[in-house]
Amino acid sequence: MEKKTKGTIILLSIVYLLVGLALIIWPTAARLAICYVIGAVAVIYGGYRLIDYLKNKNVQAGGAISLTISIVCIILGIVLIFRANAVTAIFGVIIGIAVIADSIIRLQAALGAKHLGSDNWKLYMLFAVIMLVIGVVLLFDPFAGANAAMIISGIVMMCDGILGIWMAAKG
Repeated sequence: MEKKTKGTIILLSIVYLLVGLALIIWPTAARLAICYVIGAVAVIYGGYRLIDYLKNKNVQAGGAISLTISIVCIILGIVLIFRANAVTAIFGVIIGIAVIADSIIRLQAALGAKHLGSDNWKLYMLFAVIMLVIGVVLLFDPFAGANAAMIISGIVMMCDGILGIWMAAKG
C-alpha cells in the first residue's frame, strides 16, 4: 500500500473514531450538530453555485444543471437546518447505508489481498463481513430509540476506524 494511501486511510479512520466517540458520548447533540453542519455546507455550496450561475448567465444545458444543483442544495440545506429533528430520526439508517457501502469496499479489498497472496485476507474478510452485518442491522434500525441507534452507530464507526488503522498498519 502506498504511503499516501495509508496516510489517507489512517486520517479517515481517526475521523471515524472521533465521530464515533462523539456519537456515543453525546448522541442527541451529535446528531443535531451533524445536521446543522451538513445543512450549512449545503446552503453555502448551493448559494455559491447559484451566484456563479447568475453571474455567468450560463443558459446552456450545463447551466440548467448548475441551477438545478444549486437550488436542490439550498433546499436540502434549509431542510437539514430547520427540520433537523425529523432528519435525525433516520440517521441510523443513513449510517447503516454508509457502513454497508464501506463494507463492500472492504470485501473487495479482502478479495484483492487474497489475489495478491496476502496471509491476512481471511481476517480482512471477517471484519468486512462483521461490519456488513452491523450495517444491515442499522439499516433496518430495530432499536426503539434514536439515541440507541446513535450509540450503536458510534460503536460501529469506532470499530471501522480501528479496523482501518489496523489494516493500514498491516498493509
